Amino acid sequence: ELDKWLADKKTVPTNNSSVENGNITLEDPDPTETIAPIPVYKVENAPVFPGCEVYATNEERANCLASKIKSLVKNKFNGDLAAELGLSGVQKIYVNFTINQKGEIENIKTRSTFRQLAEEAERVIKFIPKMKPAQQQNLNVPVTYSLPILFEINK
Repeated sequence: ELDKWLADKKTVPTNNSSVENGNITLEDPDPTETIAPIPVYKVENAPVFPGCEVYATNEERANCLASKIKSLVKNKFNGDLAAELGLSGVQKIYVNFTINQKGEIENIKTRSTFRQLAEEAERVIKFIPKMKPAQQQNLNVPVTYSLPILFEINK
């Protein structure tokens, strides 16, 4: 009876498995399943920004990603906004966002002493184009990206 009981227990399906002819078959994980974002500097293969695919190593592609994002922010950010607000000195805006499993920007969070600067940073981050997503163990994974924006206003 113990053998029959054990045989019955072997055929209980679990998540991501199915039973065929008394055998359990594991299925591949659902690619749409929610995965917690990984910090971009810890992922096996960083997201690939358009134009960065020419680089051979992950380190080169990650450096290219950072460079392209900094360049985009520098070109799109309305630096006159701080002056219009009557600000002077060094201004800091902290931006965090996720590059999702499809390579799209989402979950943008900004922090600044001045709401208008935080809103401008969010506007600019939305210009980041879709990219090849990050990968961990050959699966597309979301990554978090932190970007401090600092600039100085001289009066």
